[in-house]
Amino acid sequence: MRVAAPKAVRPQDRLFEDPYAELFVQDPALRALMSQPWLIKTVGRAIDRYYAGLIGEAVLRNRYADDALEIALSAGVDQVVLLGAGYDSTALRYAGRPVRFFEVDRADTQRQKRAIVEERAASALGEIAFVSCDLLSDDLAEALVGYGFDPARPALVTWLAVSFYLPEAAVEETMSALFRLLAPGSQVIFNYLHRDVIDDSTASAGARRARRAVAKRGEPWLYGMDPAGLPSWLERHGFEAIDHLTGAELGQRYFGAATPATIADYISLVTAEPRRSS
Repeated sequence: MRVAAPKAVRPQDRLFEDPYAELFVQDPALRALMSQPWLIKTVGRAIDRYYAGLIGEAVLRNRYADDALEIALSAGVDQVVLLGAGYDSTALRYAGRPVRFFEVDRADTQRQKRAIVEERAASALGEIAFVSCDLLSDDLAEALVGYGFDPARPALVTWLAVSFYLPEAAVEETMSALFRLLAPGSQVIFNYLHRDVIDDSTASAGARRARRAVAKRGEPWLYGMDPAGLPSWLERHGFEAIDHLTGAELGQRYFGAATPATIADYISLVTAEPRRSS
């Protein structure tokens, strides 16, 4: 539910709108905060300064993913995988569109999410397959196919703010499974922490604060990558990048030179496609 909070805390950032995010904000303090627009703005800016743009990154990555989804739908893609979906509301916001969503997450998380949606927004459930799968132990490809995913047709996969919390072996296996599963024309969008955040050599005080904060709440960041090594890492897994942006570059893409918010520059965003031999 913490993932939903940044989307609800900063509604003034009209770059991305999520009418369902507030459903998943259960913390009483945050719900009270949401009723005071001026306070939301003040607190949101303070949090962004303290954590060096973590909220700004969350808003922009979701806008980026929405833009990619619109392009995919226009191209006829009708399968979307939300990998580590958590409390993401994309499938709710796109209810009624000609697309089937596959929300992949652990069964306990899905039970909580479905209970909230069925109680407060059941009409928006749409065409969603809730794929129970633990990336630490289950076979992702097998799970998706078992829920009706068609590996012969292109798909869009979004995997946002998930790899941070996984051990390296799980990240590696997930990418290998996606390569085995995805048809030509598919795309995977994911973001990743920079390795210097994980090994604590980062120069960003905000990144260090954010890492300590997530560890304190029992969800430590475990995995990061060196941006310079990303192309060879993708190639090893059978993919190639068609877009690779730092936080600053992501902000510039949407705001131009006059970016009104700090964007976490210790997180990068990638769109990758499977490489197929000719």
